[in-house]
Amino acid sequence: MSKLITQEIGSIRKPEYLSSKFHSFSDSERSDKTSKAAKEMIARFEATGIDNIGIAGEMYRWEMYEHLAKYIDGIKFYGHVRSFDNRYYLKGSVSSELSLRESPHSEEFEFVLNNTSKGVKVPLTGPYTMMDWS
Repeated sequence: MSKLITQEIGSIRKPEYLSSKFHSFSDSERSDKTSKAAKEMIARFEATGIDNIGIAGEMYRWEMYEHLAKYIDGIKFYGHVRSFDNRYYLKGSVSSELSLRESPHSEEFEFVLNNTSKGVKVPLTGPYTMMDWS
């Protein structure tokens, strides 16, 4: 019988030092705090014996929809809406032809890849979620 592969696939609660000021940090401060939190999550996942590390519990992003949508030209944001757990995201709508400006996941992927010896699997927000949440 083959081994059951285990992997992290999504969001883990952010530490207080990151979540309390996530939106008010400067880019440099957010990068430092995010890197620290991501390293802590990677260490926790490795200690549990997980086979594939995802994206360190989504420390780099506040929310899965808005994070991806901000990298796409042609989406106009209209304001915040509640998702769940009293979390809010900027709701967007397609306003013109869509095009991806740059990879929304490369920074996270490179960071995790360089900070674990485990396999890396990046969970992506799918097109149906993007459409449904828009």
